[in-house]
Amino acid sequence: LAAESGCVQYMPDGTLHRRTLSEAPAVAAAVPALVKCLADDDTRVRKASAIALEPLGEHASVAVPALIARLQDSDEDVRRTVALALGKLGAPAVSGVPALIDRLEDEVEAVRAAA
Repeated sequence: LAAESGCVQYMPDGTLHRRTLSEAPAVAAAVPALVKCLADDDTRVRKASAIALEPLGEHASVAVPALIARLQDSDEDVRRTVALALGKLGAPAVSGVPALIDRLEDEVEAVRAAA
């Protein structure tokens, strides 16, 4: 088990993150690129980006508006994956609750279930 040290820190959401020399969590550096990928033309890239954001907790809070926008994606699998990602982000994604409630009316059962 990893213990908290100068290089590793427990975050408020209970996750353990390696820290960089600049004291910023290493995972935070990936978030802007993942947000950009949420708008990619390839549905597989959009879906993978949402999945990659799931475990980042509070570090992914800046991605919440882009995730909310993807709840309107034309691809049902992307909408389902994004709904699941928002749920797994927890408190940082609370602003997405109204959009998730709207997805309860989605024409696709899997999306409704994820919302």
